[in-house]
Amino acid sequence: MITFQQTFYKILLILKIGVQAVFALQIEAPKEIEEFLWAYSAEIGAQTQNAILRANNNTLKLIKNGKTVNEVKIDPTIHKNIALQNAVYEIFGHPTQKTSNFIGNLKTILIGTGFITAGVLLYYSNSPKPVYEEKK
Repeated sequence: MITFQQTFYKILLILKIGVQAVFALQIEAPKEIEEFLWAYSAEIGAQTQNAILRANNNTLKLIKNGKTVNEVKIDPTIHKNIALQNAVYEIFGHPTQKTSNFIGNLKTILIGTGFITAGVLLYYSNSPKPVYEEKK
């Protein structure tokens, strides 16, 4: 009885994998950005959708059942990879990441300045005395 159940679940698992492979996201884009599109869509879990993701000059289209469901223009003013990632996130309905975070950059600068100041103060402070005494 147990071997029959195990075989049945293995068959169901193989069928599930086959169905996911048939209904997978198809990407139509130039070779140089196709891998990026696949990685960004896999990051948000969109690779199992039955859709076509088509990238043209500055547009990204999501096509389901032969109809364009969503279209996003890629912003050429920011870095290409960040713009592409934001476009993929937006086309699948996920919140996009901010392109510049001034507050985070300011925190990093202040923490770095603190480390530099602490290092300079420790360098010019009195040197520590040895823990052990020298033999006479």
